[in-house]
Amino acid sequence: MAGLKDYQISVYVANLGKYVEGVLQGAWITLPMPAERLQDTLKTEVGLGGRYEEYAIHDYDGGEGLLATVANPVEYESLTDLNLMCRAFESREDDDPDVYEKVRMVRDDLDAVPRTPLQYANLALNSDEIPYHSYDAPSSAESKEAKYAWTAVNHGWASDAVWSMFDTGLGYLIDMEMYGRDLKLDGDVSLGDNGYLEDADWPSDIDGRYSREEIAEEVEWLDDFDAKTGSPAAFDLASLVQPGERIADYTISGTGTNWGAPSYQCIVEEGSTDIHAALEDTMHRIIDARAATGDAVDVLRETMGAMPAASVGEDDGVSPIDLDLGYVLPGAVTSFAERAQACDPSDPLNMTDTAGSGLSK
Repeated sequence: MAGLKDYQISVYVANLGKYVEGVLQGAWITLPMPAERLQDTLKTEVGLGGRYEEYAIHDYDGGEGLLATVANPVEYESLTDLNLMCRAFESREDDDPDVYEKVRMVRDDLDAVPRTPLQYANLALNSDEIPYHSYDAPSSAESKEAKYAWTAVNHGWASDAVWSMFDTGLGYLIDMEMYGRDLKLDGDVSLGDNGYLEDADWPSDIDGRYSREEIAEEVEWLDDFDAKTGSPAAFDLASLVQPGERIADYTISGTGTNWGAPSYQCIVEEGSTDIHAALEDTMHRIIDARAATGDAVDVLRETMGAMPAASVGEDDGVSPIDLDLGYVLPGAVTSFAERAQACDPSDPLNMTDTAGSGLSK
């Protein structure tokens, strides 16, 4: 998903109670965020509260760094734990740029069973204790094995025979990839893209040293930082509705999951059938409303399903619907329904549906 940082993950959270009742209500939520804001978002956008207490994760996407490192979130994963995991990686990536590869290699090479988000958070927070070493190799070394071999030469632990060839100017004759493969077989290491992991003894508590509460304490400074730097408040589309307008729910082709298609929203004039005009107008209102917070791209994606045209590749197999200002919908609108009552901005959880028609531009 375009625009996400390595430590972020975006999940589509559905209101499970309403889903059981046959109503699709949910929202895309990008983690991490301040814990208090997460609870507010679940209330205002997913509709949790009262008799609706349960949620499920029906889809996900994320930055390459985080998703390449951790297990994909399951349907009933704890959002609190996922949020803490993302915060843990965020807190470490400046001090330890290799934190993603370190944890990925631990997962790929040493894990017998999937780890939980809290275990991954522990690994990230304790990444300095993971016996990982960056390669020291020239840019011409392309394979992992060649990089490992050059590291052995540059750090003085290559074999005497190899050293002799370099001393006599014949080092260029060595097949460094083959030599690195031999070194790996002789040693007890796992090779990564940017470094290698020693399969050595580990601290027994490296993935369980901190409890949920202790992890929260370790990363709470990021919540405070977000608050001080003006982290954007949760977006509420109802705040943009004018008299004589309603919120409409719609679905987009190609965005469905095993649980149904995510529902997106726009503002429409009561009784209007000009869907494209409603989409374009809502997009402009959101861009204007979020100009100060700088998160219009995320809000458009999460609220409307809209995204920059450049992020929809030719190989995606979709026919995007052009909106304006370089934004598109990644597919045709397959259903569109005004909510039964005019949306009252003081009641953003009004999710009453009426029958809609499947329409596309």
